[in-house]
Amino acid sequence: MADYVKVVKLRDDANYAAFLLCGSSDGTGETGITKIDIDSLTNFSAKKTKVAKLRWSVIGYAVELLFDHTTAQTIAVLTGQGEISEEKDAPITDAGGAGGTGDIQLTTHGAQATYSAYTIYIEIVKVA
Repeated sequence: MADYVKVVKLRDDANYAAFLLCGSSDGTGETGITKIDIDSLTNFSAKKTKVAKLRWSVIGYAVELLFDHTTAQTIAVLTGQGEISEEKDAPITDAGGAGGTGDIQLTTHGAQATYSAYTIYIEIVKVA
């Protein structure tokens, strides 16, 4: 059995995009997998974005979201259930480090063969 993963684009317009990321693991996990390709988004010519909202439910492991650069920038490490929103918290902005694409990647840590799964809702906004 292999990991099951799915990315659903819910919205994509000139300045804003929203996605649902889902996955379940057989214990192998994921490492540095691009989940959101910034170049594929409508009018997101800028390689720099901010995460405006995250909602998640993670069972059996930790999920790390990263901005892709030569030295990847951690967005958040998610476990359990929670929410981060720029209305209540500071937005998480891509620092735009050297190299890389600014794409959003995912790595899991400590996947269990018995049951590990995640559902993540993420909203990103273009930064000029």
